[in-house]
Amino acid sequence: MAIVLASQSPRRQELLARIGVEDFKTLSLDIDESYPEGLSPEDTVRYIAKKKCDAAVALCSPDDLIITAPEIRCGGAAGRAGGYSHHGGHDGLFGQ
Repeated sequence: MAIVLASQSPRRQELLARIGVEDFKTLSLDIDESYPEGLSPEDTVRYIAKKKCDAAVALCSPDDLIITAPEIRCGGAAGRAGGYSHHGGHDGLFGQ
């Protein structure tokens, strides 16, 4: 099993390192980050996180742990980061 960060963000990499996760791979995904109108900021983050995870699943092994953690800005303030993980066919939302 590998831990895969579906982001090239230095900040996301730093956050993983700060909690002691140093052995992980990163993926650069070129996905459309548009989202349906009317979603709350939290639901928007979840929607984009799932899109990233779905794209990453196609590039990873079935037992890899995939982490996404997008964030958005609303009215000048950062929206809460959320994430989506996939491991061995089990998906789950986390964050806020």
